[in-house]
Formats: sequence, structure tokens, C-alpha cells
Amino acid sequence: MLIIPLTGAFSWKNLPVLTIVLILINIAVYFTVQSQDSSRQDEALKFYVTSGLADIEMDRYLLYRKSQGRPLADPPDSAGRQYAYIPEMMQDEEFQARIRTKELIGADDPDHERWTILRAGFDNRMSKLSSRLFGFVPAEVKPHALLTYMFMHGSFMHLLGNMIFLWLVGCVLEIGLGRLQYLALYLLGGLCAVGLFYWFNSGSAVPLIGASGAIAGLMGAYTVAFGRTKINIFYSVGFYFNYTKVYAIVLLPLWIGYELFQLFYMTGTNVAYLAHIGGLIGGAGLGWVAIKLFRRDEHNLFEEDPKNKIPHLMREALQKIESLDLPDARRILTEILTIDPKHGETWRQLFNIDKLSPATERFHQTAAKRLQLLSAMPGEGNALIDTYRQYKRLADRPRLSADMILRLAALFSRMGHIDEAMDLNRQAMSIAPGHPRLPESLLELAESCGRANQLQRRDAVLKVLVEKYPQTPEAARGESLR
Repeated sequence: MLIIPLTGAFSWKNLPVLTIVLILINIAVYFTVQSQDSSRQDEALKFYVTSGLADIEMDRYLLYRKSQGRPLADPPDSAGRQYAYIPEMMQDEEFQARIRTKELIGADDPDHERWTILRAGFDNRMSKLSSRLFGFVPAEVKPHALLTYMFMHGSFMHLLGNMIFLWLVGCVLEIGLGRLQYLALYLLGGLCAVGLFYWFNSGSAVPLIGASGAIAGLMGAYTVAFGRTKINIFYSVGFYFNYTKVYAIVLLPLWIGYELFQLFYMTGTNVAYLAHIGGLIGGAGLGWVAIKLFRRDEHNLFEEDPKNKIPHLMREALQKIESLDLPDARRILTEILTIDPKHGETWRQLFNIDKLSPATERFHQTAAKRLQLLSAMPGEGNALIDTYRQYKRLADRPRLSADMILRLAALFSRMGHIDEAMDLNRQAMSIAPGHPRLPESLLELAESCGRANQLQRRDAVLKVLVEKYPQTPEAARGESLR
């Protein structure tokens, strides 16, 4: 089972800086401090096997299992047994505790002296692992490890999974509660996690590492701080997955229940479920305190991205158009524009609706806006030409700005539609004879006439260019073409 809370997008104005810093610290620790752990562990295990230490301890492990009524099935011969059951022996915490206390290899044991020397050599090599130096070992508590264990990870996938959850949950709390309170929740949640773990594993020599305890603290605080806020979640059960919306507080018993289930039924793993539970419970309590003492600001974190509504609204508008309910269709299309004022398909549909009433002011406004958007979009030349032709045919007197007219003129010139290009240039000269782009437009029109071998028209346009705008570079170019 997997349950992941989802939030809206963040902007540069409310960037979760501290969450990003925490993620970067965890990544940096893994790729620097922990970079040599694999080779150090391999060296320690090689010594364990080749020195004969594995043989000595395996003999005691076989006897120990037999005395417990749990004999190992089909024990291998002495030549290979050190390889067969070493992982199981290493993970048997009760046996390891008895080995450390010399309960199983006492002073009267014939192998005691040799074992003591070899064990010291093995322990010395294992002590160089970062997980031993900075992880939390219940059997030998180091004060600094209460903090440093939160930034250690056992593998890259361990790191990746934790950082994903840190991002999803941490961002919301950082922005909603403030950075100082957020950092306190992270660290105190990690202490709650290690506290419960130590309570049940005080004699363990297995180091606790990973940010998951601190992240569980954030998760617990998250469910309480935003308890009555409906949030989007992604969940999966087996091969089934889906999205839904629930109150944030509902996640707390679900997460705790899931960890308890794994604690009792998922045996043989190295996952510290007790630390997760401690973090969740402690974080929930800390979250409650936080919202009592500090103002919570949701910042619309849980609101769906408005642009995600557009496809649904567009389908609804098209259905209205099909049923000829044009006023309602226009209302829905206008709603889309409040979300995305430059939504091209919406303006196309509005143009198709408004062109049914070409005498209205609204038609002119819609046509001008659609032409403006199309002119700014590469590859929409044909759509721009088609829209203008429809507008000109339907409108009694087209109302376009000089800028828009000159954009159209340039497009028609480039595409060889000379008659329309000439008409548009005349319109521009009529309404804005001093427009700075007119000389360029006239020169482009003349060149288009030349390419079409309409030399008489070309010369007429060049004459206008030279006479009306004699001081421009375009006029000088025009003189050379005449």
C-alpha cells in the first residue's frame, strides 16, 4: 500500500528553501561521507570469513539455534557453512548480543583467546563505517548520533524514496508554518522516532540510519496542521492505483496502521518501523502544538492548478455549442479565459460564436484578440489569414490597429497574396501615415511584387516609398530596385 499527498505548484515567491537545503544536505552526505562505506564493509566481511572468525561464531550459532529449538535445516559442511548462514547469523540480534557479552564464548572456551583477537579486528574494521560513526546504535548511545543519524542512508534507493517524501510533505509545512517551526518539527520528529526505537531496542548493536523517522515526524505534523483541509492523494493497493480527495487528518491512522501491519507481519527486513511510528505519533503531537502557538498559512497549497480545469470546461462548452445553447457556451468560454487569457482554442470558439452577430461590438473585439494571438504564434500563418478573411468579409468596417494591419500586410506579402497586402498597406497609410514600420512594409510588398513578376505594381509601390519616406534606409533600398 502506498499513500502520497499531492499539492499544488510552488512559485518563486514561496519557494521552500529549507526543504531544498535539507534534501541537498542528505544527498551530499550520501555521496561524500558515505562514499567509502561499501568498500569498507566488503573489507570487514572478507576479514570475517578469511580469518576464521566466521567458523568460530558459526559453531556457536548452530549450537545456539539447536538450544533454542530452532535448529538450522540441513547444516552445510564445515568448508562451506560460513557462507551459507552468515547473513542470518549477522541479523540475529539476540545471538549477536550474547556474543558481545561473551555469554557464548567465555574465558573457559578453548577458542576464547583467538576469538577475542579476531573479533576485535573485525569490530575495528566495522567501526570505520559511517553508519557506525554517525548512525544511532542503541547499545552504545553517542549524543551526536541523535542528530546525525537523520542524514545517513543505507542505499541510493533508500535516499531517493526519503527525499521524495521530504519534498512532498516538507514543502507544505515549511510554507504553511514557517521555516523556523518547520526545522524544529524535522529535528524533534527525528528525536521522537529514535526515542521509540530505543525504547524497544536498547540492547541492539544495529545502527539506525535514515531521514525517514524525521520525515515521519513531518508527516504526522502535516496531518494535524491541515487536518480539516481536503487534499488530493495518490494511493495504490497491490496493482490498483487511483487519485482521491480526503481530509488530511485521515492519513494519520492510515499511515500508523500501515506501519504497525508491517512491524508485525513483514519480518526479515531492515526497515525501522518503530522509528516511523514514533515519528508519526510524535510529529502529530508537535503539529498540534505548532498550530496552537503559531499561525498556519495554507497559501492555497492544496488547491488544484486552475489550468487543470480547462479541459473539463472546454468539453462542457463544446456540448453547449452542439446543443445551440450559445449564451451558456460563451459564459463557460469566458470562465476559461479568466484562468488562461491567451487560451487559443477558447478564442477560436468565441470567434465562431460571435461571427454569427457581425454587427456587434463584441465581434470586433473577439476578432482583434484572436488575430493578435495568432500573429504571435509561429506556424499559425494560415489560421491568421483565414481568420482575417472571415473578419473582413463579415464586418461592415474592420477595426484593427495599425500594428495589427502591418503584421497582416507583412504576412500576406511573404505568402504572395499581393492584392490583400496592397489593400492592408493602404489601410495603414490611411490611419497611421507616420507609423515607423510602414517603410519596411512597403519595401517588403515591392519585393513580393518583383518575385511575382508584377513589375508595374512593384515600381508603383517603390515610388510611394521613395516619395513618402525619402529619408529612410528602405527608400534608399527602393531607389536601387527601380
